[in-house]
Amino acid sequence: MAAPPSFIDALLDETARALVASATPAHDVVLVPSRFTVVLSYDLYAEHEAIFPFIRDQVGRRLDAELEALRESRDRGWRKWFRSRRPPMSYERGHDDWSIRFAQDPEGRLSGGQFQVYAALSVEPETEALPGGALATRMVASDAAAPGGAQTVLNPSAALAKGDPLAVVRYTDDDGEHELTIGDTYRQRVIKVGRVVGPDDWRDIPISVEADVSRDHARLRFDEGAGRFEIQDRSQFGTTLDGEPVPPASDPHAPGEWVVVPPDAEIVLAGAVTLYFRQVGGRGDA
Repeated sequence: MAAPPSFIDALLDETARALVASATPAHDVVLVPSRFTVVLSYDLYAEHEAIFPFIRDQVGRRLDAELEALRESRDRGWRKWFRSRRPPMSYERGHDDWSIRFAQDPEGRLSGGQFQVYAALSVEPETEALPGGALATRMVASDAAAPGGAQTVLNPSAALAKGDPLAVVRYTDDDGEHELTIGDTYRQRVIKVGRVVGPDDWRDIPISVEADVSRDHARLRFDEGAGRFEIQDRSQFGTTLDGEPVPPASDPHAPGEWVVVPPDAEIVLAGAVTLYFRQVGGRGDA
């Protein structure tokens, strides 16, 4: 039996397929999509997050090749024009550059090697909903049924809140006041806390601020055995827990140690944003 395709190979095939499927005739040209959003399962996102720049470059190269192939097919179509007197339509991008973004599945519907590709013509500012256009779903090394094509909402708070509540986090940033619930679907997941820059950024607890909060500032996790949360500092300008510094990494390229978070705690990021943390569940499960 042939080995299943790698994630990158499968992704290249699906983005090429989405390019063709979303092509839209417009008078004497055919517009092809220039914006692609790749939604990945939690495991797939975690496994490949570090190499997203490389994958983005590979996808861009594949899209360039696919568009060039479409244009070559149009050139061959000129031969038929002399018989039909109807010139073939040219293929053009909806925007000058490719926009390729990656997001973790916020609803937890994708698992294992599942991912979805959404394609749209333009690169207009993102809304909370995934862009419209062709939807391609691909399984990589998995026999599970792929989810349906219902539109997914990129809303970190909705993802965090799924299941019975474990904790509540309140904070205020440049976008106003926030109250996020951490549901028990995150019992075995690491919760990312950090500054977001534009709509392409994804953080479980997103901080919109121009201060010294790092993009990957801190991480929370739930200790299943002890029934409590822990925090890890990954920032440049530090994190405090109830006024005490969370030990930073000894190596600037490595994360710091995990520290127990009390049931009621104040977590301050870079002296700029305070997270008011309160554990509301999970303690009786240990």
